[in-house]
Parts: sequence; C-alpha cells; structure tokens
Amino acid sequence: MITVYLSARGYEVLEAPTGRAAIETAITGNPNFILLDLRLPDVSGGEVARELRKLPQTEHIPIVGWTADCGSKPYEEVLRRAGIIDCLEKPVSMRELEAV
Repeated sequence: MITVYLSARGYEVLEAPTGRAAIETAITGNPNFILLDLRLPDVSGGEVARELRKLPQTEHIPIVGWTADCGSKPYEEVLRRAGIIDCLEKPVSMRELEAV
C-alpha cells in the first residue's frame, strides 16, 4: 500500500524483503530516504541501520524506522543510537508518512 501511494505521487520506490537485501539495495540504489521496517525476517532493523551508518555510500541517507513499537522513550533512544532519525508507528497514515 505504501509503495503504491508513494509511486502515485512520483516517488521512485525501491523495496527489499530482508535486512541484508535492504543493505544491498541501499548501496546500489542510492536512495534519498529509507523507510526501514524494524522487524525483518533475518536481522533487526536496528542492525541494518547500524550497518548502513558504517558504509560511506549510505552513511548520509536519512533513515526512518517503521514499527508498532515506537512509543517508549528507551526504545527511541536505542533507535537514535542506531542512526534512525525518526520512527513512524504502524499503522501509519499516509499524511504522516508524506510529512516525514
């Protein structure tokens, strides 16, 4: 649904089914922004973000986390330490997504 919404508004959307694939896609696709699901089938979104922050090709790309668990202060601090600049809570409204 998010891909359809963003594509209809002129955004080019790259998708990856796993954390490892997301890292490779970010390296090769050079996106302007990453919306990162924090619960992935192979590694955590936090691990993906930390890895992206280590790479010169991706260290500058803004990463926004996307999960049902954004709310707590300790969790937000963990995300920030991983290099995630903001967190959207599922379910996300399209207005909220576009604002980010």
